[in-house]
Amino acid sequence: MAKLTIIRLSQSPNQYGSFSYRVTEGTPEKNTKLYGENDDIIYCNQKIGLWNNPTEVEQFLGKSKSGKTYTGFSVDKELNNFQQRGHTATLAVKSGLNTEKIEMLQMLALLDEQELKVMVMQKQLKSLPNPTANQRKAVSPPMEDAEIVSDETVQ
Repeated sequence: MAKLTIIRLSQSPNQYGSFSYRVTEGTPEKNTKLYGENDDIIYCNQKIGLWNNPTEVEQFLGKSKSGKTYTGFSVDKELNNFQQRGHTATLAVKSGLNTEKIEMLQMLALLDEQELKVMVMQKQLKSLPNPTANQRKAVSPPMEDAEIVSDETVQ
């Protein structure tokens, strides 16, 4: 591995899915394909560092399954994945999570989302006005038993 300081020149991948980097310090590995007028440009599928800012990396050459040589950068274990394989599941499996644990984490995330929806609905229900607050009572108050008084008793 060669220690290099590189600057990412492209913000998005080219038509081949690669990013371009300028080597500012260090010497690339032997047999590395170099481009540009000064032979200081390297192409790689990895997206490393911030655009137009120097980043220290270790550069290596590897062989793909088809037998082609490629350039790779090793910053740390998680970033040493190429764009095609660098999705979250690959990173999680390489860091020690198996598929069963990943499925459990996804289920927990869904559960959290459902709980959040329930909480929002409860708050919405509490904020609704009471439909019976401004209406007259449908049932009249109970009538007391009246005593019938005849005219004779009244004097």
